[in-house]
This record gives sequence, C-alpha cells and structure tokens, in this order.
Amino acid sequence: MTYKMHNLFPIPLYQTSIKGPDPIIEKILINSEFSNFNDSDPTHLETPKRHLLDQPQFANLKKQIQEKVDEYVYEVLGVTRKQQWLITTSWLNKSLPGGYHSMHWHSNSMVSGVYYLKTNPRSGAIGFHKERSHNNLWRDTFCIDFDKTTEYNTDCAINPKNNDLLLFPSILNHSVMDNLSTEDRYSLAFNVFPRGIIGEGGNSELTL
Repeated sequence: MTYKMHNLFPIPLYQTSIKGPDPIIEKILINSEFSNFNDSDPTHLETPKRHLLDQPQFANLKKQIQEKVDEYVYEVLGVTRKQQWLITTSWLNKSLPGGYHSMHWHSNSMVSGVYYLKTNPRSGAIGFHKERSHNNLWRDTFCIDFDKTTEYNTDCAINPKNNDLLLFPSILNHSVMDNLSTEDRYSLAFNVFPRGIIGEGGNSELTL
C-alpha cells in the first residue's frame, strides 16, 4: 500500500543563489574592517558597521538580496503585500581557519538571511537546530531511539557555495561549523522587519 506524507507546519528555510557583486565591490567587502565581539571565539570576526548594505557602493547587491526577500515573504510564505519587508541591519562575517560560530538566533527581526561571498566545501557548513519547544514529534519526556536520521528527527546542515543565499525565520537556532580549510570564509548576514500597518481595521492594528 502506498502512502502520502503531509508535513504540517514546517519551518521554511529558503535557499537560492544570486549574481553577487562585481570583483571590485567584492574586493572592497573582503577588505572591510573587522573586529572580534566574542572573547571566547577569537576566530569569528564581524564588521563593526551594522548597516553595511546601506552604503551606496553596495546598492546593487542590496537590490539583488531584497528581490529574494520579497519572493520568500510574498510568494513562498504568502504574506500580504500591504506591508514592505525591508532589510534593517547587515554586516559581514569573517571566519578564520579553525573558526566556528556557536548556536544563536537573531532578536528584533522577523526574517534573517546569509549571503555567501567567499566559501569552499571545507570552510564550514551552517547548521539549523530544532527548538526544544517545537514539538514536531514528541516532547522530550522520553529519549526515543532512531534507526535512521530523517528530516523529522534530526537537525539540518547546509554546505553553501559562493553566491548562495539563505533566508529563514529569525527565531530559528543556527550555528556555523568549524572552518577546516586554510582560507578565510566571508558571509554577509542581515535582518528583515516589516513596515506598514498590520491588522488594519482590527482591535490589534499596529503601525510599524
């Protein structure tokens, strides 16, 4: 007997690729000023500037990313077009050889994303982790044994390529695995938040 699976209430992780910046702009990005914001992880560096994509020289890159944000929000998620979903903060990450980034999520944001400027197969996959309160199977009252790993019972890891772009809900826990290569990895992270009137005409109307 055949069967059909209905994946109820899945977490929407969107993966695509864009053209990216031209070589001159890419060089400007890579040569940005970086700082360490976590003493326990000196191999993970970030640009102090938190609105990188607002700089005029990166306008084309921002336009490419915004087009994919619109596709994710309006076409994939089905959100109304009455609101705009705009990039708020954006910064560049630099992972040195041996570097990693521990599990975290993004506050004050609805959608988050990562654009991979310069990476390679050994420079570290991005891992996505199920929140304990997200009970897609069972609560952790019992530690159930599994014979195989599937999308229902395990975390997810994606090994990105140059010019790949990932978008996901900002509440989704994620981390970056060890950079096992001899090269630095560069990725641009950003957050997105809606602007406009939400719940227009209702008791809970909110203007953002």
